[in-house]
Amino acid sequence: MGERPFDDMQGLILVNGDRRAEIQDALRELSNTLGHDPLGHGESRENNRRIGFFGPLVIVYRVIATADRVVVSAVKLRER
Repeated sequence: MGERPFDDMQGLILVNGDRRAEIQDALRELSNTLGHDPLGHGESRENNRRIGFFGPLVIVYRVIATADRVVVSAVKLRER
C-alpha cells in the first residue's frame, strides 16, 4: 500500500475520533480479508480495480495476483 491511503486512514481516525473504534475494527477486517482472499471480497470495477466495503470504510484497491499483492488506492468514510 502506498503512503497516501495509509495517511488517509490515519486522518480518518484523527478527524472522526468519535468513530475511532468503529474505524479500527473496519481496518482489522480489511487487513484480514485482503490478506487472505482479496478477490473473494468486494465488487469488480473498470481498470482491474475493486471496491470493498468494510464497516464504515469504502476501499478502492487492485489485486496483483502475480505478485500476491494488494494495492489500495483510496479510502473513504461512509456517512452514517
